[in-house]
Amino acid sequence: MDKKEIKKDIKTYASLKTLLESDGGKILINLLKKDISNTVENISSNYKTLTHIEFISLAASISERMNILRVLDNSKTNLDLAREALEEVDDNE
Repeated sequence: MDKKEIKKDIKTYASLKTLLESDGGKILINLLKKDISNTVENISSNYKTLTHIEFISLAASISERMNILRVLDNSKTNLDLAREALEEVDDNE
């Protein structure tokens, strides 16, 4: 990975971390968690009558929201790792 890519990653992770820590980010996280909880409730309440396609759709919805939460939650760790990688590149030059 070159220095330019690492700097781009740092900017991305810093932006995600800023979003995570903002009021809007906290609202977003709460809404995502609530939506996941509602979807799980829907599955557990209706599993006997859901079609295969409906079940897959609900599961995909949970997966997509969990992925968003993971990206936001991992932003600080990824930012730290990217900064360390940049330091290594700088030290090797």
